[in-house]
Amino acid sequence: KVDGDFRSWEVDVEGEGRFYVRKLEDGSEGVQRVRGLTGFSLSRVYTIQTAAGRHGIGFQTPFFLKTHATIIHKKTTEDLRRCTLDDIETSLVKMTHLLRRLHGMEAAGLGHGDNWNVFTGIDDMINWLKTEGGGLPEKFTEVEKITEQWRDILGTHHPDGLTKSYICHNRPSVDAFYRTPSPADTRFYLTSFTNATLGDRYYDLAQFARLNHLTPNQHIIVLKAYFETYHQRQLACFKLLHALGGLYDDLRRVVE
Repeated sequence: KVDGDFRSWEVDVEGEGRFYVRKLEDGSEGVQRVRGLTGFSLSRVYTIQTAAGRHGIGFQTPFFLKTHATIIHKKTTEDLRRCTLDDIETSLVKMTHLLRRLHGMEAAGLGHGDNWNVFTGIDDMINWLKTEGGGLPEKFTEVEKITEQWRDILGTHHPDGLTKSYICHNRPSVDAFYRTPSPADTRFYLTSFTNATLGDRYYDLAQFARLNHLTPNQHIIVLKAYFETYHQRQLACFKLLHALGGLYDDLRRVVE
């Protein structure tokens, strides 16, 4: 099947089991810039996915064929199922703790070029629309001014500062979580590291809330589960990045 920039297969290998094969469509391993979107690196995907598997955060430890722009991983033998919104409702704290473990993880081989934040993504898309995309749609004409104001606010008031980076998933929707079926020993895993980068953990938490349609009360649960307590500055940062994530996705739909 075709999934974004990837073509994917499932392959049965006699005596070894089933493997998933994912290959970039254009065969290029290097960083891509498609329509102003932030660069994508298959090497980064492999590095983060491998570290996540090693730390028990992800269940897949892949192989990387760099010259063929291909990632291969064996299908897990553990009985796992993809999570649903019901799982989030009952296990919000456990899933938040999994994101905290991801953010605390180290992955050798990542560098400055693997950093990304939502402001960079919005800037890239606005620049592409202006130079190659036929102009910025009227409804987005105030976006530059708004994002600059918000960038200035976060530059001063962000609890971590805008320069500190953590390994972030960036698209932690419910579809990216798998769980063990046993209610007595429920463990969660993250998958789908295609958008993972070094980045802003507050944005990652805000994306988790936004993509899974969490309520304001659940936002507080997430912050308390992650930080053990929280203060108004953290909540304000979270809410602002929640709004920026929606703005980013609105722009991306226009660009794509």
